[in-house]
Amino acid sequence: MSNEVVVYWSSSAFNPEIESWNFLYREPTLLLHDLVKIKSIDGREGNIFSCPASNDYFKNLYVIKSNINDEFEFPDGFLQHYDNIPLNEETVLNNIGNKVILQKFRDSSYKGYHNIVYNLEWTFFCEEPLVARFTAPTYPPFSPMEGAILASGQYDIGQWFRSFNLDYHIPVGTKKFSLKVDDPLFYLQFFTDKKVVFKRFKFNQTIHRMGLEFIQSTRRYEKFIPLYKRYEMAKKSQALKMVLAEIKNNLVE
Repeated sequence: MSNEVVVYWSSSAFNPEIESWNFLYREPTLLLHDLVKIKSIDGREGNIFSCPASNDYFKNLYVIKSNINDEFEFPDGFLQHYDNIPLNEETVLNNIGNKVILQKFRDSSYKGYHNIVYNLEWTFFCEEPLVARFTAPTYPPFSPMEGAILASGQYDIGQWFRSFNLDYHIPVGTKKFSLKVDDPLFYLQFFTDKKVVFKRFKFNQTIHRMGLEFIQSTRRYEKFIPLYKRYEMAKKSQALKMVLAEIKNNLVE
């Protein structure tokens, strides 16, 4: 049995047939590598790096960082205006100095917040069961907008194929967005004792269409079904094998 697990990944927020935004994306890196750079060298007792509980927490915990600077301010009434627009289709929030498109997919799930999506998106996949958890940066806490809540979650990337994007719920009255190169965007943790090896693949229209079926499955086939039943459906249909075959044909060697 191998002591490594391969995680295939790609950027997926743009139409690869007509445009390219790959400069915005970089490979995930271990959070622990950042912390070692600021490690105290006095060797005192109780050092966090010798704590078993901390070591378990940081195991296979990766950080995905910004590759650009992007700073702008929301004009007065800008977000309130878009809150009043019916969501018959995705609403693009643009032309306020942002380099990356902002979008509104839904009304916020929380009182006193707006929903806004910063249009960066990642897809991760594995050819064996592997649970991945997506969370906001917490070590230390960071957000490009003060008080923002990043929609988080986890699922088995070996049994389900979908993307993760920067879907924020931001407090009413938010004025500024500030993101610099190397700022953390989100954390990605894999629940495995194996060493994770990342392999990038080129996102294409075929992969995009297959991913849409997974994302839209509750609307197309059955609502309010638990993840394990969705996993079963994907496995029985051999959809996962079709995804894997297409990914392997588009690996970046």
